[in-house]
Amino acid sequence: MGCLWSGALAAVACAGLALIVAACVAGRTSIGNWRRSREAVVADPTVPTSFEGAPLHSVHLLLPTIQSEPIIVTADDLPGLLVEGSILSADASAYRLRLGEEAVNVLVVRFAETIETEGRYDNVSVDLHQGGVTLHADVDLGIGRQRMALELVQDGLALLPARVVVSGISLGIPDDGPIGSAVRQLSDYTERTLAAMRVVGPLPGSIPVESVRFTEDSVEIVAQPLVAETASGDTGWRGLESGVEIREVYVPAGSVVERLILVRLNPSEFLFGVRYAPDGPAAVSEWAERDRTEHNTLLVVNGTYFDENYRSLALVISDRIAAGTALGDFAGMFAVDADEGVSVRWLRDRPYMASEELEHGIQSYPVLVKPGGQLGFPLEADSGAPARRTVVGQDVQGRILFVVATNGYLTLHQLAESLVTTGAFDLAVNLDGGGSTGLWLSAGAEEITVDSLTPVPSAIVVRRP
Repeated sequence: MGCLWSGALAAVACAGLALIVAACVAGRTSIGNWRRSREAVVADPTVPTSFEGAPLHSVHLLLPTIQSEPIIVTADDLPGLLVEGSILSADASAYRLRLGEEAVNVLVVRFAETIETEGRYDNVSVDLHQGGVTLHADVDLGIGRQRMALELVQDGLALLPARVVVSGISLGIPDDGPIGSAVRQLSDYTERTLAAMRVVGPLPGSIPVESVRFTEDSVEIVAQPLVAETASGDTGWRGLESGVEIREVYVPAGSVVERLILVRLNPSEFLFGVRYAPDGPAAVSEWAERDRTEHNTLLVVNGTYFDENYRSLALVISDRIAAGTALGDFAGMFAVDADEGVSVRWLRDRPYMASEELEHGIQSYPVLVKPGGQLGFPLEADSGAPARRTVVGQDVQGRILFVVATNGYLTLHQLAESLVTTGAFDLAVNLDGGGSTGLWLSAGAEEITVDSLTPVPSAIVVRRP
């Protein structure tokens, strides 16, 4: 199954209807109490996009807030789909995609069939209009099943709820209460979904979406670099605040490109810890929100592997309390001792001892970069399976590094080679990846979120004193 923006739109449709229904049921809101509106809120018409490119057969869509695997968009699957591309430089390209209303509806129906709705709504459909979209469904509001429409208007990369129509009656959106809260969540959800989307195709680069344009009969998406990428595919280190540097490296992987985000921290300026809550797992962004309510949080990344009950499959130490099982000398460890010294070790060189006075620690595997910056994961050990990745490491100066591979195109061996090539690591250990991969960073004027796609029970947290 292929989809493009409509994959996001389908998710938004289900999320929007679910939020409104939940608000109605939880708040016992009477339809008659909603503000009535005689006129719809309509966004200003957008200017037609000027784009020159060659026709393409297919592209891949990366939609990390919805699913971990790339979504293939092909003209064979969606007749009438327009895909065009243009090479801008050795490392960057631009794409334009256009989906008609019929194709959007096909994809929304396909998506709706894959999720459990508990009978709350069915017969989902979409009407496109200038500057927005209207979602239709037969909805069980708890007071009987009625035909319901949710009109959304575009504001940049966000879709803002404008009105609800229930059985032909037009209703405004309240500013507060459970329904107002629900629609604000929907707006935030759509903006995060679209802002995280990237397009990868046969042309160079992994390209962020710059604009989405709604017309009466189509959705048009333009993806092109927001800033020029360096010819080497490496931005180099850039300071965000004292003790914090960031770097992006773009790694070719066949016909696609992986994006590595590296964060380097001076351990003398921050407090490092491990959080573990098997009974309260959360997405990485939620871990960050929990922590920043009481602390000056700088960074959060996901931790180690866990089972179906969210119990850690490796040793985790949080506030001196140990859980999980200590791993053998094939693994590595992130550790914070009683003197707040921070280290990343290879357990073959420095085994973990239960008598150590560690405040925090987390074990994982494999070791991707061995001491001295040597390749730690050879080709013959690799299963060949690509995935999103998370890494913790240390350099020869003792600085701590965190890495996420955001697109999911590298095998472990390819990732290990890429880390060695950067020259930034003395040692690096792989953490849990795939749907667990997540990084949240708030430093200087920037906030970066690469959220996990599943709740995780453990996380490494870095705070300012």
